[in-house]
Amino acid sequence: MSSNLPEANGPRRVADESLVAQARNGEVEAYNRLVSRYYGLVRLRAAARLLRGGDPDDLIQEGLIGLYKAVRDFRPEHGTGFRRFAEACIDRELTNHRGSTQ
Repeated sequence: MSSNLPEANGPRRVADESLVAQARNGEVEAYNRLVSRYYGLVRLRAAARLLRGGDPDDLIQEGLIGLYKAVRDFRPEHGTGFRRFAEACIDRELTNHRGSTQ
């Protein structure tokens, strides 16, 4: 088989760090790919907070804000991979969301 065949998620998987760099340079498609790649994680993390109350759509939106901040603030030179950094940013945004406890 040719190595150029698309994978289940599209063409050859591009590293998160590369997509982050492209997104920060204004490439909307790169940002959209990151959102698509991490949307399941955002939903999973948001669902954990539904037990404490809150609107599912609001919590997902807050998680996506956390993902946006991860793209904005990620620094590969700090030695942490993007996924771990994104998880922390998503969790922080969800934890700080005031609507999740009302």
